[in-house]
Amino acid sequence: AAGVASGRRPESRDASRAMEEGHELLAARERELLRAASISHHESPPPLGNFGEALTVRATRELLQEAAGAAAAASAEASVAMHAAGTVCSLPTTTATVSTTTAVANNLVAATDVLARRDPVLSESVHNNLRMVAESIGAIGAAQQLLRDACEFAAVHEVAASSSSAHAQSQAQSHALAFCATQRAAQGLADASAAASSAAQAATAAGLHRSLMTKSVSPVAEPATDLTHVTAGIDSLVRDGTRRVLWCWLPRSSAWTTNELLERPTRAVASCRAHDFIALPDMPLVRELVEHWSITDYGPDCLQTQNVLWFDPQPEETSEAADSGPAFATIISVLKAYRARAHEVEGSSVALFCMYPDADIAKLAASFGLRCLGDLDAHPVIGSLRQAKSFLHPSLAHPGRPSLRDAALGELVRGPRGYCCTTPEHLEEAWERLTTADPAIKLVLKPSNGSGGAGVVLDVTREDVSELAQQMRCAQQAAWAHKGRFSFKALDEETIVEEMIGTRSCPSPTVYMVGSRVAVVADQLLTPCGTVNLGNVSPATQVSPSVIRAISSACVELGKHLNLSGQWGADFVLDERGMSFMVDLNMGRPNGSLSYYCWRSRQPPPETNTAWSAAPRQRTLAMAVSTCELKGGQRLSCLAAALKEKGLLWDSTRGDGIVLAQHLPGVPGGGSVLAASWEGTDAASRILEAFRKHIDAQQASNLS
Repeated sequence: AAGVASGRRPESRDASRAMEEGHELLAARERELLRAASISHHESPPPLGNFGEALTVRATRELLQEAAGAAAAASAEASVAMHAAGTVCSLPTTTATVSTTTAVANNLVAATDVLARRDPVLSESVHNNLRMVAESIGAIGAAQQLLRDACEFAAVHEVAASSSSAHAQSQAQSHALAFCATQRAAQGLADASAAASSAAQAATAAGLHRSLMTKSVSPVAEPATDLTHVTAGIDSLVRDGTRRVLWCWLPRSSAWTTNELLERPTRAVASCRAHDFIALPDMPLVRELVEHWSITDYGPDCLQTQNVLWFDPQPEETSEAADSGPAFATIISVLKAYRARAHEVEGSSVALFCMYPDADIAKLAASFGLRCLGDLDAHPVIGSLRQAKSFLHPSLAHPGRPSLRDAALGELVRGPRGYCCTTPEHLEEAWERLTTADPAIKLVLKPSNGSGGAGVVLDVTREDVSELAQQMRCAQQAAWAHKGRFSFKALDEETIVEEMIGTRSCPSPTVYMVGSRVAVVADQLLTPCGTVNLGNVSPATQVSPSVIRAISSACVELGKHLNLSGQWGADFVLDERGMSFMVDLNMGRPNGSLSYYCWRSRQPPPETNTAWSAAPRQRTLAMAVSTCELKGGQRLSCLAAALKEKGLLWDSTRGDGIVLAQHLPGVPGGGSVLAASWEGTDAASRILEAFRKHIDAQQASNLS
């Protein structure tokens, strides 16, 4: 479009190179998918239900192979078109290419139609999505025609002489019309290609997934697959070769609240080993927690009270605090306290682990002889890791910005369709583009910097979008009215409009990563509305081993693609066909349960006894992490004593019980408790339920 506007004709060499690159991707993709389809040819076909006369085994396999191959071709051709359109000014696809691809997509629709009549899994909605592939690729042909007409029109008038002002004005109008036509065509091409690509990928994944799957995706018992390699060693992975860690998890806000100071730093208590240092606010509830961990048998290698670096929860007003906020000023005071005790760790490697590391903190740590663990906030691909959710989708404000679609996640995992928006106009445009490409689509609104599901709105309507757009306009006007007096940072944050996948009760696994290494795969505990995270359970049992392998592989590839080294995580949702969607990225800070999984990785199994030898031992300590909201004034020592009396407190010789990881009585949302058992996730869940009943009974007794 820019080339047409400037009168420059596109270089044919660029177009040719773009097509070569695109078709190399096409060939590789087709080989991979057809190889998978060939493998499924030799395996037992999936059941087709009792709808009419069942297809023969051979016919079923052939149709699945045809569907997989056709979907591969349709999807890859759409990817080629998108790649080429983003590389050169004009669309370097021929009419023959568009016709061939459309025919392939129609073959896919026909093949799937046969299966849909006999297999209830391929529902009408799936069939309609596949039909959209053919229609979308036809839209590519229409866009190509508009582009070719616009380019030819501009080229003709480029050499035409302007003999009069009227002719010049007419020529300028013609150029403007050509430019607008090209812009509209490019937008239509992008939308059609994206819709075709996502639908074809979903269809291909569904076919291959159903062919290769041997177990249901519904909740299952403990997976038979040995997943020990997934969770073993997360503590050592996080430490990255460092013997001692200085844990300094501070809130990021410029004005700390009491609840933040109680919650953020104490998350790290469980991860702290005997030789580590930890920075904690000097507050009564925090001291109570430290005392509890010092006298309770939570394992052989836990927090030592003499290694706590206490800091003032209300730092003095200094020039450092005024310029950088209380967190940076507190880190300086913590590092000074550490340096006063540096003789205790002479000869040992020590690293600083902050909750929100950035270049300034890394430079400060280096001045004290420490390195900084984790990925710094400024990332060369994503930008700010604090807004990693924005990487899930292309940006309407910055079309050339990298996004998840640039990463190879495998054929059984993809991201939802959607856009990142910075203005109310972009928000409304995103709604129009997504609903136009797929009128049946359901959408979600969420902030790019949210965590724990905060701010997420499911199944939004046009009225929801209009209301949010109006709020954004009011915020803009307020910022302009006060320009020069303060910086309205909210305008720099993005709002995400994305496809809503699955249902509120569908499985939602989460993967904890360290760089490109899988550390933990867990099932998320969500509120009934499905938007707020209450904790998680590991090992994951609500999805099949094949799904765990698929999402783990996707995370490994993404970690390599982004060259990450620190801890990060991704959340997934499964649709009704069993395909996995990466719906959330958590980067730039330690994920919520990281500290607790570090504690778990250091726990030895209980000593062998008669009871244990009678049943197969679970090779990973199962753990359910959940929030716990206690009434204000609850003493931790009294709670621990009551739990111990009832046999609910963690007992290392028994190998199960409750771990009181945080103590935040009276704080909304509460602290965290761990229900752990070597007998599996069902046993851990029963312990958690018994704990909740005990808390409810205790609070009811206090009220009476």
